[in-house]
Amino acid sequence: SIPVNQVVSVVLAGAIAKHLGTLVGFQHRWPPGVGNVDRLDRLSPGREDDPAGVQLLLRHKARVDTRGADQKTALLHACAIGNIDIIGVLLDAGADCNARDAFQNTALLELSKQGSLDGLTRLLQAKPDVAALDSQQRNALHLACEYAAPVDVIKLLLQKKVSPEQLDHQG
Repeated sequence: SIPVNQVVSVVLAGAIAKHLGTLVGFQHRWPPGVGNVDRLDRLSPGREDDPAGVQLLLRHKARVDTRGADQKTALLHACAIGNIDIIGVLLDAGADCNARDAFQNTALLELSKQGSLDGLTRLLQAKPDVAALDSQQRNALHLACEYAAPVDVIKLLLQKKVSPEQLDHQG
């Protein structure tokens, strides 16, 4: 007989995947035919936000800072797609706001590309490293400008002391 919590985990993963588009990269423990979700490391844009589904996964022992493809955490994925509600859920669950992926991106750098003032405001409450640089030596201000972020985002980054004088890898 299959334990009920394993069946619930599989059904839960499927329901959340439906809401988020794809929520893949789970590590499973496999008794025959059934997976037990114990890690969450990839989010993709979907038609609906489902922070409650992510909270439920976290309550069922999904590991908030597990890394997936390119060493991305769920928080890095949520920032890359600009999902403010899920960013909040992950930060409240203790996600590392300074985690870096294989390209040295952080949540701050990803949100700066997105140009999300609300997302940055929420992330900055967690006190991320505002001096973070990606693999090309670009800081949050570089990325915000490169990706045509709104002026309010650039003002916020300057207010938080992100250096306008940082040189990238091209000087």
